[in-house]
Amino acid sequence: QDFNLFISNKHNINDCTQHVTIIEPIKVNKSRRHAIVFDAGSTGTRIHVFEFSEGHSLPSDLLLETEHFNQVKPGLSSYNAKPYQAVLSLIPLLKVANLVIPKQERHQTPILLKATAGLRLLKMHEANSIITTVDDFLRRLQPSYKFEENAISILDGESEGIYAWLTINFLLNTVDSRKSSAVLDLGGGSTQVTFAPLKNETFVYFGDRISSRFLLGSQKQLYAKSYLGFGLMSARKGILNTIDAKNDYSNDRMSFAHPCFKNGTNVVWRFENVDYEINGDDNGNCFDVVRKFVDLGENFNGINSPSEVKERTVYAISYYFDRALDIGLIDEKQSVGSVSVGDYYIAARVICQQRVDETEFEQFCSEVNAITCDKNWFRNVRNRIQTIIVQNPFICMDLSYIWTFLQIGLKFDFDKKIILVNKIDNVAISWALGAAFSLLHS
Repeated sequence: QDFNLFISNKHNINDCTQHVTIIEPIKVNKSRRHAIVFDAGSTGTRIHVFEFSEGHSLPSDLLLETEHFNQVKPGLSSYNAKPYQAVLSLIPLLKVANLVIPKQERHQTPILLKATAGLRLLKMHEANSIITTVDDFLRRLQPSYKFEENAISILDGESEGIYAWLTINFLLNTVDSRKSSAVLDLGGGSTQVTFAPLKNETFVYFGDRISSRFLLGSQKQLYAKSYLGFGLMSARKGILNTIDAKNDYSNDRMSFAHPCFKNGTNVVWRFENVDYEINGDDNGNCFDVVRKFVDLGENFNGINSPSEVKERTVYAISYYFDRALDIGLIDEKQSVGSVSVGDYYIAARVICQQRVDETEFEQFCSEVNAITCDKNWFRNVRNRIQTIIVQNPFICMDLSYIWTFLQIGLKFDFDKKIILVNKIDNVAISWALGAAFSLLHS
C-alpha cells in the first residue's frame, strides 16, 4: 500500500506525532543514497530518513547530506497484547518516508527496524509476535523498499552502543582517531557504555566485552557493555521494588510508600501494564535506596567498568541530556552542553530536599566541584521546583539514579566533565545513523 497524501513545501502530520517539516520528494540522483532506520525504543518509535552522497576517495566514503526525523509514542512493547496496533503506530512514520523517497527509488532504498530494550524485556513469544507482525506488514508495502536479512529484528545492547559510538564519532570526525570519545547512552530499558580502548589492561580484564567490528572501511576494537534493566524507566521500576509494597493488589497494581517522594505526594505511574501507586515517605533516604538498586547490578556484584573510560572525553545522550535540560543544567536553546558528575549530585540534593536555603546550598557545593554551584542557577530552580516536580514527579529519583550510576557504578569522580548532546550539525543523536552506515556498507 502507498499512502495518498498531498505534498506541499511544508506538510504537517498530526497523527500522534510531533510537528515535522517535509520537503518535496527528491528527484532520482545516482550519486545520492538513502537509508531508512526505525528506532523502536522502549518509550517510543522514531524514524530517521538519511540522505547520503557518495565520496570519491574511497568506496566506504559517505557524506551525510540531510536527515528527516519524527517519532510516535508509546513504544512497540506497549502493544504486546495486540501486535496489530504496533503496525498501526508505524503508519504516521511511514508517511514521512514515503514523502521523502520517490517511488522509483524505493526498491533500492534499504529499510531497517530495530527494537531495543523494550522488546528485550518482554517475554520471548510476545516480542516475536510483534516483530513478526511488523515484518510481514513492512514487506507487503508497494512499492517495496529494500530489505536485508533480519532487517526487522531486536537489536542487541552491544550493537546499540556501538552504533551510537559510531554516530557521534563520525559527526565529530574522530572515528579513526586515538582521541575518539566514549559514549554513554541512557535509554528507557537499558544503558550502554562504549569506547575504543587503548590500554592493554582493558583488553586483559574486560576482554569478554571487546567487540571487533568492520566500520567505515576498517576493523575497530570497541569496548561495548549494555546493562539491561538499567535504563531510566526500568531503573524506576527496580528502585520502587527495593521497598516492600504496602499492598500487592494484583499482578497489575502495586502500592508503595517511597523516600524518593516527599510526604503528601500521591502518584500513579503505569509501566509495563502495571499501575504503581506511590505515596511519599520522609522516613528514609532516596540516595540509599537508589544505591541499593545499583549495587544489585551485574548479578549482585555491582556495576563495574574499565578505569580507562574515566580518562576519555565522554559524550552522554538520551535521558542524560533530557534530565539535565529539565532542571536548567544546560541551555534549552542549545543542543550541546557540559556538566560534571557533581552537577547531577547537587541537583539531586536540591530537588529531593526541596526546602534548601543558600547556606545549605553552599555546603553542598563545598563537597563537590560542580557547575551548578552558581547561585543564579540555585535561585532559578528553587523558584521553579514545584513546577519541575509537577512536570516529572520522579525527578528526585531520576537525578539520584543518574548520579549514583555515574559515580558509584562507573566510578566517575565528582569533577568528571561530561558533554551532553542531542544533536550535532542538526543531526539527531542516536544509534540510528551508525546503523545506517552499516546497512549501506553491507
